[in-house]
Amino acid sequence: MATSCKAIEEGRIATSSRLWKQSAAPRIYPILVSDERAVEAFFFNTYLNEIFQSELSAGTAIRPITAMSIGEFEEILPYVSGNIFSWEELLQRRFNQAQVNAFSVHQTIFDLLQSKGMQPQRNESLSKKYDEIGRIISSRYKQPAT
Repeated sequence: MATSCKAIEEGRIATSSRLWKQSAAPRIYPILVSDERAVEAFFFNTYLNEIFQSELSAGTAIRPITAMSIGEFEEILPYVSGNIFSWEELLQRRFNQAQVNAFSVHQTIFDLLQSKGMQPQRNESLSKKYDEIGRIISSRYKQPAT
């Protein structure tokens, strides 16, 4: 991940370096999305970032790494698509300079919503799929008539 981020920063990956360097304060936000829920564990991101930062030089545009589960990623989508907060706002809230706080992305979402006085939202796309699965299960495994 560090190698890829450095390649973007150095302009060796032309498709992305062109876009991010146009910004007044270009930043690269590395995100690791995992199917393993252990990435949500207390201090996991802090530990992972310590390893990640050891691969980078000082004064880089590369922000600390964020690890999240697929569930956390899906939880973020309705907020970003609804312009409740941006990816940058969410990620920046997790950082203290080059360090990452000890809590999960889920906790950061909760804290951000609390600071904005907003209620949690469900991912409607997933809700529809869960409802459909529920209907299939219910129709197949109906309670026998008594």
